[in-house]
Amino acid sequence: MRLLWLILLLSSCHTSSSILLHNGHAHNDYEQNQPLFKALSLGYRSIEVDVHAWDHQLIVTHDSIDIAHSPTLQALYLNPLDSIINLQRGKGFPSIDIPLVLMIDLKTNKERALYNLVKILQPYNSLLTKYRDGAIHTGAIQILLSGDPPLATLQKINSPYLFIDGRFGVSYPDRLQPMVTRISAHYDKIYESFNGASRKQKLKQAIQLAHHQGRKVRFWATSDLPEVWQELIALGVDWIGVDHLERYVDWVKGNEEKGAIP
Repeated sequence: MRLLWLILLLSSCHTSSSILLHNGHAHNDYEQNQPLFKALSLGYRSIEVDVHAWDHQLIVTHDSIDIAHSPTLQALYLNPLDSIINLQRGKGFPSIDIPLVLMIDLKTNKERALYNLVKILQPYNSLLTKYRDGAIHTGAIQILLSGDPPLATLQKINSPYLFIDGRFGVSYPDRLQPMVTRISAHYDKIYESFNGASRKQKLKQAIQLAHHQGRKVRFWATSDLPEVWQELIALGVDWIGVDHLERYVDWVKGNEEKGAIP
């Protein structure tokens, strides 16, 4: 069944690249009825995966109680992506040199999870975006760590392909600064952290500061509603987290036709 989805995906991508979502982030993608394949076929460029360290593996699931019955990161994402990218001659998307962002949210035993991840990623090294010689070298996939990974362990590992989904107000060590390519926050909590009537303006300034630092911005705990998407875009948010994938695609298409989305 997954092989059939792979064939359908590759055939559709050649005709749908014009509707590739520049800002669609598939939140908790593994909960979709067709993880990975559905998001890619709809044009999403950023996919979120929750993982737990177990033995030498990373298990994809939200709750650790489900570990024994859940797939590995390789089985659900890395192996299918390897097949897709090979068939697309080394590209994450046909006819365009941009990476698929695979956001890996570390849920439990985060230090162990990092060491497991480094070993798990070794066979896929040629596919990965890397930071070396003072520059980011784009590969077919960018690995983005979320879930507040332990910074001391990241410095010790010193991996060129473990990028970081950072947080507002956190001071990152010099060695890790170039690896922080995205900033994320709980929308209500960050909004409430600003006082007074100018909260939205202060939030917009925080987003602009992140942009000045070369970082994209995402919020979680936002509703899948058109008025929310419009507000986030107006604030300058780069990645829109979505659970109902088709709903957001339809909204984007409709607004692009009307010229309502920049």
